[in-house]
Amino acid sequence: MTRSVVIRPVSIRFGLRLLVAGAVFLTAGLSWRLAFDRSDPWTAWFAAIATALAALALSGASGAIERMVDRICLGRTADPTLAVRDLLRRMADTVPVEDVLPRLAEATSRSAGQSHAEVAVSLADGAVHTTTWPPGTPLGSGAVSVPVTHDGSPIGRLTVEPPSADSEPRSRRLLAELAGPAGIALATVRLTEDLRARQEDLRRVGAEVGDAQQRLLTARRDEQDRLRREIDQRVNPDLQMVADLLARTPVGDGADSYVEHALDMLRSIARGIYPPRLDEAGLAVAVGGWLDRRGPPAALDITPDVDPTLDSLPELRPCLYFCMVTLLDAAQGAGITGLTVTVRRNAPATTAADDGEIRFTVDGAGWLDPDQPAVQVTRDRVESFDGRMSVARPPDPLVLITLPTVGVAG
Repeated sequence: MTRSVVIRPVSIRFGLRLLVAGAVFLTAGLSWRLAFDRSDPWTAWFAAIATALAALALSGASGAIERMVDRICLGRTADPTLAVRDLLRRMADTVPVEDVLPRLAEATSRSAGQSHAEVAVSLADGAVHTTTWPPGTPLGSGAVSVPVTHDGSPIGRLTVEPPSADSEPRSRRLLAELAGPAGIALATVRLTEDLRARQEDLRRVGAEVGDAQQRLLTARRDEQDRLRREIDQRVNPDLQMVADLLARTPVGDGADSYVEHALDMLRSIARGIYPPRLDEAGLAVAVGGWLDRRGPPAALDITPDVDPTLDSLPELRPCLYFCMVTLLDAAQGAGITGLTVTVRRNAPATTAADDGEIRFTVDGAGWLDPDQPAVQVTRDRVESFDGRMSVARPPDPLVLITLPTVGVAG
């Protein structure tokens, strides 16, 4: 197995400093030896000046020694920003975005001369994506970290683990130099991940819209089939009798009663499509009439303030009506007994006009499958009005629907 080897610069740095100090002391010693041998005051002054210059050279050699050690140990990566800039140049052509963080972590490790490094980027959704180098190697408690910003906003951090406490200032300085160009790389990763998340959201929403559209088409087809069956069962027999009577006698004696009955059946079917009393008499009367005609036994409790609220929201009244009759029909088909339907208007908590809501609950002994088509179609209808719907098991309400009454005064 191949292992990444990083040359430790501590011994090289000590050797170079010892070499420079030896050269300085040798120069000073030779100068003073020459001064003593000649016994010349000018030579003494020269020796003093040479000693002072050697001392200044020794104190100023630290930075040069650091750069020389970095060059010897790290080669081209001795410039802390060179590796990151090279990575940025290659990102546009050859580096996949999935490889940016691992390569940046590796570049941080080698540029700082450390064996362990970590790169973290904060994504738009608040999550933090972290990559270490070598992969899967945790950092110790003495790790040094600096923040990374882009356009003035924090976007992540760079972290390395110094070999000793004495090297911590140098590691922090190198990380600070790396943080500038690293901001571009982390911003690219963050933007890419954000675009991928939005693409996934769009794909999910598109799939949900497609599913909802398919459910509506299926419900429409089922409703058409139901109407066709009702007409065949309740209207066509009377019309057939009328046709038979007209075929037997020119005046069609007795056909009037069959025609009148067929018309009554058609009116009843039409009321099932959209009851006229829903707009004329209100939600309670329309739902009560549906229960009398074909609904299951159920207790209906609609507070008096609901219909005045719906007068200002004409589109919300049919929504509530069809949600109620669809769910009651589904509950009857599921064998649920002891049904209770409650509709309440929650008054706004403030004087704002859009704080109110209408809540509709269905209770009973049994369970309603939330995945059955009738429940799914009802959910689609509720969500199209920015409402919420939940289906639960007893003792919680079987169905809870909340619809906002936007624009209705309290």
